[in-house]
Amino acid sequence: PYYEPYGAYENSLNYSKTLVFSSWAMVPRALSSILSYEAERLTIGEEDTTDLREKSKRKYFLKKRFPRPLLTFSLTNGEVNNMYNFCILYPSVSLSEIIGIKNINQYNNHESLLTNIETRISEKLEGIKGFQKKDTIDPRWYWVAPLLLDKVSNSSGEIKEWLKSRLDGRSITVDAEDKDDKKRNSKGKDAHIKHFRTAFDEPKELELGKMPEDLPHVLAQLSISSPAITANRSLKNLFKDISVLDIVKASYHIAEGFFTLFNKPESISIIRSNTKDNSKKGYWYNTILYSLSGNIQSLIDEYAYMLFDNGGFNKDIEKLAEQFNEVMSIRSSPISIETKNTLSDSSRDKKSLRAHFALNFGTQKIESASGENRIVNIRDAFNSPFRPFVLASTSIGQEGLDFHYYCRKITHWNLPSNAIDIEQREGRINRYKGLVIRQNIVKKYNECISFDSDDIWSELFALAEKDAKKEKKNDMIPFWHLNDNLGISIERRVPLHPFSKDVKKYENLKKTLAIYRLTFGQPRQEELVESLNETLNSDEIEIIRKNLIIDLSPKK
Repeated sequence: PYYEPYGAYENSLNYSKTLVFSSWAMVPRALSSILSYEAERLTIGEEDTTDLREKSKRKYFLKKRFPRPLLTFSLTNGEVNNMYNFCILYPSVSLSEIIGIKNINQYNNHESLLTNIETRISEKLEGIKGFQKKDTIDPRWYWVAPLLLDKVSNSSGEIKEWLKSRLDGRSITVDAEDKDDKKRNSKGKDAHIKHFRTAFDEPKELELGKMPEDLPHVLAQLSISSPAITANRSLKNLFKDISVLDIVKASYHIAEGFFTLFNKPESISIIRSNTKDNSKKGYWYNTILYSLSGNIQSLIDEYAYMLFDNGGFNKDIEKLAEQFNEVMSIRSSPISIETKNTLSDSSRDKKSLRAHFALNFGTQKIESASGENRIVNIRDAFNSPFRPFVLASTSIGQEGLDFHYYCRKITHWNLPSNAIDIEQREGRINRYKGLVIRQNIVKKYNECISFDSDDIWSELFALAEKDAKKEKKNDMIPFWHLNDNLGISIERRVPLHPFSKDVKKYENLKKTLAIYRLTFGQPRQEELVESLNETLNSDEIEIIRKNLIIDLSPKK
């Protein structure tokens, strides 16, 4: 994070997702459904997040879920009334340029950062005060100001062109379960976009009143925690030769993904419960406050950097934005269960449990196109900073797939039969520029950043690479491995029950694993491992390992 996280994100430094492997096909389904159910119980199930529209107590298997989407484009008597949604969606160029990423990273806390930005914004607001036509305080300034700041800026032409193209014609997806909700939102969205365009072309028609006193403060919050504005700043830093128009389009599409994510019932409950005292302006403002507490700028910067540098999106800004949007819009996966009412009653009820915070991998039907696409979507979503936070897989996920972007914790639900499978499983998260590497590099070099560039991740790796060359280390360092003991490592978890045969099996596997790494590339490998295992004790294995370990790193 660029500044100290707070609120829901307090004490969450060095967080990692969890990868679970089991050789039993039932485990991924059971884990993903039960963990997701528990996540809903702790969020949607909280009474203090109840929606005013709810007439009865929440139940899990209801057809219409609550809370209902709050970021909508509804109309009241044909008039728009949710223009504040554009505080989340509009990638204001002026507010993105108000401060650079290198400057944000210089502040230890968000209060001092906001104070600095407020001063700059107050100066900029002087240029649009002429649009005030009435004496009464007008809260519409919260969504109008970012637009009018762009109107009087050098980016006016690009914004006008973008608005003419009907905001690129993209549709905002809402997590609505029934068709009526979607139809209403589609019609209302057209009216909102039209009104937004009018505000840019003919702001005098709005007959705006006075600016609210806290407008500089709210705009400062938007500048570092609006999904659209932070995405604009991040993409501009990565794609240096792309036009303002293309960056605005891509930023808007990324913001659409956040818009969908913020509309999920679980998200609404989480955001409400963590921004209870700040809900007077509406749910749109709660999402901004929540994003501010979790360092959304650093989140977008890190994920965009990984996609750009590691994911093959460095030449296509549209595909990168699409990847952002897709991982946030991934739908829950229903898992069918049967319930029995009483012991004497043989009849069963079929129900569906939703899996979203945790997902199962490897039980999908890969012979179908939809099943194959689902597997790709799940993998991409797990390799993002968004949900799912637990991925439970069968042995299908232990070879050839990477899950290292945001995971350094692995759980072996049951132990495999041989050391090779453990090596394969743990190799999924021990990869190039994985989470464990990035967290250690930040811990070691964060104080050394020069603030000459907004490209903080490239600078961090450049510092680490410079040190590795100075010490004449191999090319695996720092991208695959760091020799420094910085306290952050890949964590292996094996749930061993007392007196179970797995206790002895695990000790044998660890011993075998050390030998297996020595016999890499040898003929009749298994026999050699077995022979060494029978004739050597642990101390002797350690001596041999230190002297004969095979170094596969490229030679200088």
